[in-house]
Amino acid sequence: MDRIYIEGSIVELSNIFNYIISVLILQIGLIFIKYWYLERKKKKLSSSLSLSFGIYYIFLSIGTMVFFLTIYHQISPEILILFQLLSILIRGIGVVIFSITVELYFKNLVKSRFSITISCLILLILIPFLINIPYFPHIVIGFNILQLTIPFLFTIYFIKNTYGKIKKKLRISMIGIILLFIGLFFTTLFFSEIIGLYISNLSFIIFISKFVSIIGIAFLIYGYTGYSFLLEVQWKKNLISFHIIDTKRNSSIYNKIFHPGELKSSELFTGGISSMNKLINQFTTSNKDVDVIDFEDKYIVLEYGKEIMTAMIVRRLTKNLRYILKEVNLKFENDYWNYLEDSDKKKLLQKETNIRKSVGLIIEKYLTLK
Repeated sequence: MDRIYIEGSIVELSNIFNYIISVLILQIGLIFIKYWYLERKKKKLSSSLSLSFGIYYIFLSIGTMVFFLTIYHQISPEILILFQLLSILIRGIGVVIFSITVELYFKNLVKSRFSITISCLILLILIPFLINIPYFPHIVIGFNILQLTIPFLFTIYFIKNTYGKIKKKLRISMIGIILLFIGLFFTTLFFSEIIGLYISNLSFIIFISKFVSIIGIAFLIYGYTGYSFLLEVQWKKNLISFHIIDTKRNSSIYNKIFHPGELKSSELFTGGISSMNKLINQFTTSNKDVDVIDFEDKYIVLEYGKEIMTAMIVRRLTKNLRYILKEVNLKFENDYWNYLEDSDKKKLLQKETNIRKSVGLIIEKYLTLK
């Protein structure tokens, strides 16, 4: 009797977990919709990526709920197949929407010419005609893998191109995707049919798998929150120019302009080195603790070393850019300051080529998307 009661309790908890998983996935989608809404109001960044990611998770949530309904409720085989197809089609719509946006957003990098989206559409169109073939369960598994592979690769890309705390959080979200995939796989009919040949009671295994899914979703939510995801993953679009300044000589060592058109609205931006020298004179003596200057609709972010100061002119403040500024400042002063120790201007000019080459390597490492 106790065993029957425990098994019944596990099944009831497992059914409750179905709703929890669906609601938590929906919450992830709403998080990205919120990011989209906030950035859309500011009109400073392309927010379509966040919108499509949110839609992807919302459709995944609805499709997952339909999927759970087909497994744990007594319905006829015909209705079961229809619900399975409905679940796949709902989730597939989210995949297609997200795939289109990703291929548009990364068209210069991926150069896939919508081949990924077209492949997803072809698969969705063919699935209803493949129900009766022996390998249909394998096709469904393949679709599920594809569905979770796209955000997995998406997250890996941004892990490679973010830094510091943001990179760590995105790594946690990637672990969450893996756990979610593992958990959902162990709830599929395919798994039940295979393992059911060896284990008579699968309720406990399915219960654990759903618990793993919930942990994975919790990791996802943690990894995607606590910062502006859209702002941080588009940090390069915020960077207007980068400068390294010799605070002792009040002179520019290195500068790189990423968006020249942004530097025409004021004397600071059009004056180049001379204007930057004015900035040095103003802020390196009495106000050395100043690390951000609000300048019109832009920001000047400053980082101080022992002998140098690095500065970025940015549209929006991000944790990624602050991390990069600190790293470049530390790296340059530790590794390349010996080039600048000689105060003789003639010798300094002779070393300029080596200086710019060395700094260029640092800039290439941190400020170029992989």
